[in-house]
Amino acid sequence: MRNYFITAILVLFCAHAYSQDFTNTVKGVVKDAFTGETLVNATIELTVDTLTLYTTSDLEGKFSFEKVKAGRVNLQTNHVGYEPYFANNLILASGKALEVEIKMEQSIQSLAEVTVVARKQGEVNNELAYVSSRSFNVKETERYAGTSGDPARMASYFAGVQATGDSRNDIIIRGNSPLGLLYMLEGIPIPNPNHFAT
Repeated sequence: MRNYFITAILVLFCAHAYSQDFTNTVKGVVKDAFTGETLVNATIELTVDTLTLYTTSDLEGKFSFEKVKAGRVNLQTNHVGYEPYFANNLILASGKALEVEIKMEQSIQSLAEVTVVARKQGEVNNELAYVSSRSFNVKETERYAGTSGDPARMASYFAGVQATGDSRNDIIIRGNSPLGLLYMLEGIPIPNPNHFAT
């Protein structure tokens, strides 16, 4: 009887030892390496063997992975405007949580050179137009009442310009023929600005 009792106790201890949890927690905080401020919404990728887990840092820059299998783990952290952070072969023991402080370096990207050229409104676009030339855009047409986005009505507000009427879209400039007028849209000549050519 005594042998049965000892055997039963040994079996219970073995079952208890077998049922021990070999998982743990990986937690930490993500910070800016220069300022020390915590980074919100950083993406943290944890790889254990072939399993990959993902999480993001909270409002305090903290993150946590629960029930991670003990062993060697790899961490990769990404955040917009920062260089990716890698921590490989971190040892996660079954008795103690792994705490990591991630300090990310800002990524510096240089952009291509930009040239800004100033132009005055009403400046001559074409040096070959000796008398005068005037261009206007859609935003300018919105400032004049009754133009309704119509270039002929818009041009009739300028000095020396007459519109023939609403039945046609002809413009007479300084008494010249309406056929001598060139319409251009974004540098492309338009033969007739009407919806239906007349």
